[in-house]
Amino acid sequence: MIGFVNKVLQGFFGNKSERDVKALWPRVEEINRHFESYAALPHDELRAKTLEFKGRIHEGLQPYHEKLSALKVQ
Repeated sequence: MIGFVNKVLQGFFGNKSERDVKALWPRVEEINRHFESYAALPHDELRAKTLEFKGRIHEGLQPYHEKLSALKVQ
């Protein structure tokens, strides 16, 4: 009886794996769109993009580095 109920609920809601895939699928599509645009770039432009991304990551992490430095001083 419990097995039947579980099967009915899984049929209606899906299992955990299916729900996870469904939740992540919009991200996968976004990543694939970016990949397509970067795949067409020549090597020099791709290298420049890499440097741009590194700079953006560094800027984004700067507040955390400052916090960490302040904590080390304490």
